[in-house]
This record gives sequence, C-alpha cells and structure tokens, in this order.
Amino acid sequence: KNYIDIHKYSGEYCYMDCLTLRDGYNKFSGLVKDGIDLDISKYMSLPSMANDYLIIQGCYDGVLKMSGVPRHFIQKCVVGGRTMCRKNEKHKIINQPLADFDAVSLYPSAMARMKGFLIGKPKVITDFASIKNIADGYYVYVEITKVGKQYDFPCSSLLTEDGIRCFTNDLVGKKVYMDNIALDDLVKFQHVEFKVISGYYYNEGFNDTINEVITYVFQQR
Repeated sequence: KNYIDIHKYSGEYCYMDCLTLRDGYNKFSGLVKDGIDLDISKYMSLPSMANDYLIIQGCYDGVLKMSGVPRHFIQKCVVGGRTMCRKNEKHKIINQPLADFDAVSLYPSAMARMKGFLIGKPKVITDFASIKNIADGYYVYVEITKVGKQYDFPCSSLLTEDGIRCFTNDLVGKKVYMDNIALDDLVKFQHVEFKVISGYYYNEGFNDTINEVITYVFQQR
C-alpha cells in the first residue's frame, strides 16, 4: 500500500552498513600489510601507525626525544595550516559557482623535499649573530621592530587573547615564536627587522631518511 516497513528497512540497512564497514576494514588491512607490513589492529589512529613506521625505517635515528622546557619552547614555534580569504575578510556567496582548489598531501610533499629531521641536542642561543650561519636549524622568540612590506596574505601570525591565530601585518612591537624557515620568510618577503630574545639552535646535521621513506609511502597509497 505504498508504505515502508521502517523497522525491516532499518534492520537491513544496518546489516548492509556493517558488511560495508567490514569489507572496507579488511581491504585496508590487506593494503597496509602489503605496502608497509604493519597490522592496523594494533593501532588506534593513522598518525600512530605512520609514526611507528617512520621509527622502524630509521627516520628518527639520532633525533632527540624532548620534554620539559625545550619541548615546550619549540612547540610554541609550531603553526598549523590556515584558511583565509584576502585580508582575512568574510564573503557571502549566494547562487554563484565556486571552485574548490586543494593540493594533494601537502605534509608528505614537504617531507619529501625538506633537508630532514634535526639531529642532536638543542643548544641555548647566547649570541644569535654568531650561530645564524652555522646552525642547521633554530627556534627563537623574537621582537619585531620593523615590517617593511605589507601583504594581503601575511607571512606570520599572532595568538589573540581568545586563543585565535590571526595572520597579520601588525607585528611591530610584538613578540613571536618561530623557527628559522618562518623567520627567513619574514625577512625575505616582508623585509622584517627583529631582535632575538631567546632560543635554541641545532648544528649536528640532519637525518634525511624521511625523504625516501615518505615518497615510498605516498606511492603505496
């Protein structure tokens, strides 16, 4: 009579859903086993599995596991991805086509091209001028004294009082944490001048195993 037995329908739907999940899990398990010889049932997340694989492959050999003050300091230099329109302005688009452009595997592609993971112990910066050209990498707390060029998409960011990360040109007089790559970008593109307050540097080279390993993982995926 043009009606549906919703209980019967729901039961069949849930049953088919379980079959789909099972088959997907088993397929993925087989692909991972063939590709990198790991058992997915031993991991709670993909990052934990990926991290284990990098350890097995020697990507972290010589890389110091940190805690305490150095780890806390360096963590403050980490900035995630951003999503923003020009000048960080909002736009309301109604009944107009939008093109969603996205790149493939930005983190792996960066890992394939970077110099590698810094090895050895972080050393306290006492004279930035003397270590700048000999350091393989550094993490610094700096005060910005001048911004020579403004951008609609600024290179650097600040945390607001509400804990929101805001990319801005308004950096003069501000104190920020950043690594050598972020600082080099600020100097190159926005002609920034700065004063180093404190920081850590590395000068014992890199473990570049990640370049080859992440390329293999990407191809397997």
